[in-house]
Amino acid sequence: MDTLVGDYGRVGKHNAKWDAPAKEALTDFAGILAAPTAATARQKEEMLIALKAAVAKGCDDPMIRYMQARFLGNSGEQTPVQTAAKLQDAAVVLEQSQYAAVRKHLAALRAAEALNIGQTKTPPEVHTWRKKALRYLKDSINERSMPVEEASVMTEDLLKAVKTNGRELEEFYKELEPVLFKNWSNEAQIYLIKGIYYLDFAWQARGTGYANTVTEEGWRLFAQRVVEAEKALDQAWKLNPRDGRTAKNMLRLELGQGKGRARMEIWFKRATDLNPNDYFPFQAKLNYLEPKWYGSEKEMLDFARECVAPGKWGAYAAPALVDAHDRLVRYLPPAQYNDYWKRPEVWQDVKKAFDKYLSAFPDDETRRQSYVVHAWRAEKWDEVNRHVPYLKHVDYQVFGGKKAFDEMVEYAKSEQRE
Repeated sequence: MDTLVGDYGRVGKHNAKWDAPAKEALTDFAGILAAPTAATARQKEEMLIALKAAVAKGCDDPMIRYMQARFLGNSGEQTPVQTAAKLQDAAVVLEQSQYAAVRKHLAALRAAEALNIGQTKTPPEVHTWRKKALRYLKDSINERSMPVEEASVMTEDLLKAVKTNGRELEEFYKELEPVLFKNWSNEAQIYLIKGIYYLDFAWQARGTGYANTVTEEGWRLFAQRVVEAEKALDQAWKLNPRDGRTAKNMLRLELGQGKGRARMEIWFKRATDLNPNDYFPFQAKLNYLEPKWYGSEKEMLDFARECVAPGKWGAYAAPALVDAHDRLVRYLPPAQYNDYWKRPEVWQDVKKAFDKYLSAFPDDETRRQSYVVHAWRAEKWDEVNRHVPYLKHVDYQVFGGKKAFDEMVEYAKSEQRE
């Protein structure tokens, strides 16, 4: 409220024509930022209504201009390139204003993200805006009034944006670490950030391929960095053993260290006990049990079938059985992929998993489309016909293009008629 509505009152561009809707939009935005996971569709809609009203009345306040580019530019009426240009223009205007550094940080980061969409090589201006985002975040963290929750979320967000760039990841973290620990030296969230950073940095050195593809230097750096990650995550857990994010990252750590399945199971249980509706721990355990890591086909499928069994876990876990088969099919020669999905035992697993999940979450179009894809591969045309009508937004590329999708639908109908 202070850096949105408060700053609007102190340094914003006022006019009686638009003050009321502008303040309303900024107030709604503050509420959404304060509790993003709890924000309802109605709250977001109310913010958009007020924002549109302020813009319609001619409001050219820097913060409102940023919100306009951020929230009113993705209606499908403009291309990603046009959206990125508007976000960059809005970030420039906000940068020249007297709004708080934390607001300039978010505008710079969103501009960088938008400019990088669809690029095979990161454009120079993306790096420029990332560095501005770093500078503004550092300035914000230096203001001790910022809550640790806000500082940690923003730091994680920025580091995630540079995660695949080893040089920037190291540079940005090393810039932020001293300030974070100076202000919050005994906070679990800061140690968690450190642990995640060293884990990401370790996997960058190792790579994600088989062990025989890793260089000697890659192994050396990996071992060095996971030790730092382990120390930081251990401390984060000691300070707050109720944070499921720490347990989840301990699963990532164990995948790299391979100290034993018993250790993995401890962290899997802690993660699922703290948040049984988070799919990541199930995905991480599947990964751990893959033949290329520490398990076997049987161990993967035994666990994945537990995820669908009644009374074990909720519907959130059910997709693990489909994901297990998606992983296992890749161990076969490509010529055998199609026959794999037609195996009766495989289709039985696929149907059982999707039936459980979609009965609980019928509006999840992403999972429903995945079911259509698997039914198509298995030539279960009755299931294709039953679920296609529920797809409002089809990703045609999954089916090889719109023409291929339409042909599949027509073929499924003809098969059912016969």
